[in-house]
Amino acid sequence: MSVQYDTMLSTEYEKRVEELIRYHKEHKSEGLLLAIWYNRTNKAGNVYLLEVYRDFPDPGQGRLETFDFSLSNRPPIKGRLKLTPTSPTELQEASRRHDRILAQIRRSRDKKKYAFDDIGEKLYNDLVNKNAH
Repeated sequence: MSVQYDTMLSTEYEKRVEELIRYHKEHKSEGLLLAIWYNRTNKAGNVYLLEVYRDFPDPGQGRLETFDFSLSNRPPIKGRLKLTPTSPTELQEASRRHDRILAQIRRSRDKKKYAFDDIGEKLYNDLVNKNAH
């Protein structure tokens, strides 16, 4: 089922996504620094989130991995959660490697950031301003 553009940005839709981000901030022990909700108006209604955690395990590969979850318990969200969790170090390495997920975030015209402290703000600015000139 396809979600219409105006539904994608409805107040209730945004509220549900922000509740999800707030839940991750409050209930994850790794310390959420930054969340970026990108590709917000995709036709499938999927929620694309990059989340950067202070103490997230860092495999040292510089490759971001996305996990796919059902959001059936969060109406009006009809799509799936496409969650990419990472650490600051892994994010920086992925940026140096020109990771495809980071390229999608940079290209996304409808991204929304949730920076929870100065570190999250810096990570966001470094990410979106890379190759911006």
